[in-house]
Amino acid sequence: MKKVVFSLQSVASDIKKVGMALTGVVIFLMILTGNGRVYAQGLGNEELNDLMSNIHPSIYLVNGEYSVYGDGAPLVLFCDVQSLQLLNNSNPDYNSVKLIKVNVPTGQNLASISLASLPDFESLKYFVVVYEYDACGDMTSGCLDALAGQSINTEGTIVNLVTFLEIPN
Repeated sequence: MKKVVFSLQSVASDIKKVGMALTGVVIFLMILTGNGRVYAQGLGNEELNDLMSNIHPSIYLVNGEYSVYGDGAPLVLFCDVQSLQLLNNSNPDYNSVKLIKVNVPTGQNLASISLASLPDFESLKYFVVVYEYDACGDMTSGCLDALAGQSINTEGTIVNLVTFLEIPN
């Protein structure tokens, strides 16, 4: 009899379960503490949870380079601060994107961008800004909405601006 000690499929399943649980805890804590955009991050927002937690066809705009991964129309776009200007380029792949996620590392700031003026983002619902440093200065995320709102203009759109504080170890 052959005994399987290690299975990539079981490990992948366990990682997915842990990731979903952690996302739920983060969202619950943000609601509990009043941080973030509660209307976008409520426990009932399964679409946002799915887009943030699960693997989907995606576009990556990193260091000014454009890459697409996965089969089917891209649903998520990952972008670094340096590549934000690429969102202004017309691209039919952008039509299906529902979530844009921008990570802001230490020492970098978001450029001003009006989401209403972006071409081709017909399906966009969420613009997520993840600060990777203590942007508020007190190890809380209390100022993040206002800070991101200074650069990301959602006026004239149905896009929800969502903010997170995730300081890497």
